[in-house]
Amino acid sequence: MMWRNIRGTMVWMLLIAVGVAVAGGVYLARILPQTDAVIARMVREKLEENAPDWFVDFSDLKFDTSGELWLYDLTVRPKTGPDNVDMLSVPVVRVDLDSDLLLQEQRVVVRHIHLQEPRCVLFRSSDGTWSFQLASPPIKTSDVSAKVTIENGSAVFGIQQPDQSTITEVLVSSIETTSLPLAYRRYRTSGTCTVDGFGALTLQGLFDANTGEWHVAGNTESLQISDESLLKVASLVPGGKGRIGQLGIREQTHAFHDSPVRIASNGSMVPIRSSTPVPVIRMDSKLDFSIGQRQRGGLLDYKLTADVKRGQLSEALIPIPLYDLSANVELAPNRVVVRNLNAANGDSRLYVDGELQRVQGVWRKAFELRATQLRIDERIVRFMPAKMQELYAEVRPAGLFNLNLSLGHDGISKPEVSCEFKAIDCSAQFALMPYPVHGVQGDISKEGELYRVNLKGLAGQHPVSMEGYIIPDGIQTDSKLVIRSSGIPIDEQLLQALNTPKLEEARKTIESLGLTGNGDITAEFLRRPGIDDSYKIRTSIALRDGSVSFQEFPFPLTSLSGRMSYDPLKQDAFVFTDMEARHGDAIIKAEGVFDKTNEPGRLALQMELLNIPIDSDLRRATIIANPGLETIWTDYGLDGDVDVSRVEIGWIPGEKPLISLYGMQWRNGRLKPKALPFGWEDIAGSLQWANNRLTIHLLHGYHDDTYLNIDGSINGASAYIETEVNNELEWHVHFDSMQLTNLKATDEVRHALPESVRKVIEQIDVQGPMNLQLGLDLKGWRQQDLVTAEWSSLLDLNGNQLTTGLELNDVTGQIRILRGTWNGHEANADGYVELDSARILDIPLTTIRGPFHVEGNDILVGAPSPEAASRFLENNRYRDKKLTANVFGGRVGLQATVLMAPEDLDRLQYRVDVKLQDAELAEFAREKGVQEQRLSGKVNGEAVLTGMGISRTATIGEGWIHITPAQLFELPVFAQMFSLIQFREPSDTAFNWAYGDFEIRDGIIDFSTIELYGQSLNLGGRGWVGYAGPNESRLALDFYTQGKRKFLQPLTDRWVRIQVGGTVDNPQPVIQTRIPVLNDAFEGFMRAVDSGQMPSAPRKRQLPPLSQQPNAARQAVPR
Repeated sequence: MMWRNIRGTMVWMLLIAVGVAVAGGVYLARILPQTDAVIARMVREKLEENAPDWFVDFSDLKFDTSGELWLYDLTVRPKTGPDNVDMLSVPVVRVDLDSDLLLQEQRVVVRHIHLQEPRCVLFRSSDGTWSFQLASPPIKTSDVSAKVTIENGSAVFGIQQPDQSTITEVLVSSIETTSLPLAYRRYRTSGTCTVDGFGALTLQGLFDANTGEWHVAGNTESLQISDESLLKVASLVPGGKGRIGQLGIREQTHAFHDSPVRIASNGSMVPIRSSTPVPVIRMDSKLDFSIGQRQRGGLLDYKLTADVKRGQLSEALIPIPLYDLSANVELAPNRVVVRNLNAANGDSRLYVDGELQRVQGVWRKAFELRATQLRIDERIVRFMPAKMQELYAEVRPAGLFNLNLSLGHDGISKPEVSCEFKAIDCSAQFALMPYPVHGVQGDISKEGELYRVNLKGLAGQHPVSMEGYIIPDGIQTDSKLVIRSSGIPIDEQLLQALNTPKLEEARKTIESLGLTGNGDITAEFLRRPGIDDSYKIRTSIALRDGSVSFQEFPFPLTSLSGRMSYDPLKQDAFVFTDMEARHGDAIIKAEGVFDKTNEPGRLALQMELLNIPIDSDLRRATIIANPGLETIWTDYGLDGDVDVSRVEIGWIPGEKPLISLYGMQWRNGRLKPKALPFGWEDIAGSLQWANNRLTIHLLHGYHDDTYLNIDGSINGASAYIETEVNNELEWHVHFDSMQLTNLKATDEVRHALPESVRKVIEQIDVQGPMNLQLGLDLKGWRQQDLVTAEWSSLLDLNGNQLTTGLELNDVTGQIRILRGTWNGHEANADGYVELDSARILDIPLTTIRGPFHVEGNDILVGAPSPEAASRFLENNRYRDKKLTANVFGGRVGLQATVLMAPEDLDRLQYRVDVKLQDAELAEFAREKGVQEQRLSGKVNGEAVLTGMGISRTATIGEGWIHITPAQLFELPVFAQMFSLIQFREPSDTAFNWAYGDFEIRDGIIDFSTIELYGQSLNLGGRGWVGYAGPNESRLALDFYTQGKRKFLQPLTDRWVRIQVGGTVDNPQPVIQTRIPVLNDAFEGFMRAVDSGQMPSAPRKRQLPPLSQQPNAARQAVPR
């Protein structure tokens, strides 16, 4: 109900009552002599005239001469209102008139109107119209105002809300008032009444119907404020129920607590089910009030002072229910004062003191709030100021705290707010990194616009602190919060805390690194005004006792320490510094950066590795990082330890990492390539891995006494192993300079070679250590596991033995392959030999030079005839030359063809053409231990040798030999033979010319003709000398000579036959009689002797040509 409506109602009630009394008094003077019935009739007529819109009636009227007029059962209602509802009903109205004026002057002056038990019923409809407004007020009939007394009155107010819902009634009873006129139509009123639901009130008032001034003051000693009383007051105001309903106050409230108990005013816990419905508000109050207007239409002036005790506010009204509330409250149009407000909730205490004052239209504020042992949670967030809500959203505190808040505002400038939040035992989860923190103590204080934060607590069992400030102002917020913690474990809980949009990349980085351990964390959360509304997180984590196993390179590391930092103000990147870890006894140092400038980011990590074992962990990590490296592991059998001065790891999330290793030092290594399964140990090397290529700067190792050295740095040489080369090529090995020292063709070496190469080596059968310089290029193809090769080599021999159809002994010198290839099926090679010495058929050769060419199983040594097209490379320095050598002071030339048979050594075929020129027989004598002074001459000859298989007895061939000028006397055969015939020549030379034809077969040299000429003696003969097989070193020679000398005459008539047997080292000559069968064989020789003729040169022979056909070797020399 509005104050002006209350005022209007009271004025109308007085006017109607006084009007009736005055009307009765006026007519009373006129009809004084008449009876009561006549007076009553005349009063009704006058009321009808003065109050035409009102129905006014009474049951009886009494008047006595003392000046008292009594009206009984007075009723008043508007004529337009309902017939059965009286606005005013008074059982007895007594009007006291001034009797002296009435009798002496016949003037009616009302001195006192006394209403006994009046009852007023007023109704306000849904449109806001009061029932007394349905009719016009009575016409003024007197200029005198009388005293009005109401005895035991009552009033009923009916209020209908705009939605035409049920009518609310307000009952006022026990009305006892006295209204004294101060002037015409101006009254001062005092009295008491009882308002249903509010208790007894003491009232004083002033009403002036002329000016509209009114004022009411009152008090109550014990006013009970409850949900019901507030609902009743709200129902008197349009829309009041809806507004008070927003506070949770509703009719028939049956709300219960969310928890199974509630806190009573004494702090005890009371079960909800045993309690009555929780009231939203309840309190006892001592109330003093005053309200009024100085003039009609003027400003409403009011003042309310309340002394509240035993108050209770439930959580329906405020987030935390308050009990035992007490306060002094003052309300005035320009002033609101709250003094010493105290309340409690269990151990929590609240104190508020302050005031609002309006000065020149501006409200000034000064308040102080203190809360102790307050439990903060999300229930109170909606009641916080917007800026405090921002702070709460960032820190998310919960638990017990003390709060000191002071507010001062002059209404013009910015409010001055001082706030101190002191945590007692709180928990918190910072929004940007919601890691749970408990046992929080400290304070958040406000200094002007700045909130300063200083909190300490525990994250698990580890200390954590937060320091900094926040100036909340929307997009202009300025903030710096620093979180420090010690020993925080990097575990699932931390990863969950990093699962926020701002820290998601950090979480992914930690997860991808497989990072665990403990960290001392410093995190700065920065926000600058006017830049953007997001926080920048500057983080630094000092790691210790950690481990890491990068998902894309899962090499497990332990004892990890170092620092990870993130400073978006400098670079949008995580930076790793001073990282150190171990893998067993290995030491790893690292630094790097995870750059987030471009999504999804890029990791660039540099590492230093010391004493890293090449083990299964490293194998698994490298293969996962680069599946192509599996070839290195499976095909090379790596082992040992490695130091790496710089490892570079580049990784983009979602892709495979790129790993490069620079300055690798391999120690105590072991290597066994699958393509050449020959194990190497004690390997040391300097390597590099980048772009799927292992570059070898220097590598050396041993296999027993064999030394391996690969040099990829000298004279521009390179050595590398590539993987994942392209779609066709799976791996590629390239060594420009590989040296093998003291290499021996052992069974292990042979079995390590490809089968076809192994069989060639087995056929050559190299004996003794050798040195090999090799340039090698191997390629592993994806199709059918094909391996191809290309190489150049320099084989250095020193006294070795080998077989190339013929056995070569004491081979010293070099064999160079200019270019060799292997296509997976056959080997090709082109090169030359530069041997210093070798022994073939026990013949020492020196300065051996000549080319060779290999095509699969076909080997060509020495250039063929000039007419044939050369098969040698252009850069082969001997491409147009035969294989030549020095032998006994002369020269020997050789051209050979060998057809290897790897599957069956007995099918190996060869053909050798040999030409001897000017060999010194004296040197041969020295080689054989013969006195060279009695044995000399120039030896020339030719031979063609062919064969199949590796047996020495399989060699066949033919040739001739010529010695001239000769000095032949000390050959063992001749010496023995001359001794037999007691030959004494004046000189030491028996023969000065010699010639022989021979064939080679079955391990023997079969001479068909032997012709020896001397000054004193000529010999002709034939026979054989064994060099291999069962006839090795055996002799079977027959010689004839003419008996010219005196010492022969006793033995024969003309011719003498000498037969030589035994061995080369021990010839056994025997003089035989002439054998007729041999006459024909030596007939030509004898005729030549008889004629005294001596051949001047060897007979011309037609030698068979070289043939490349597999069976040509045996067909070249018929038996």
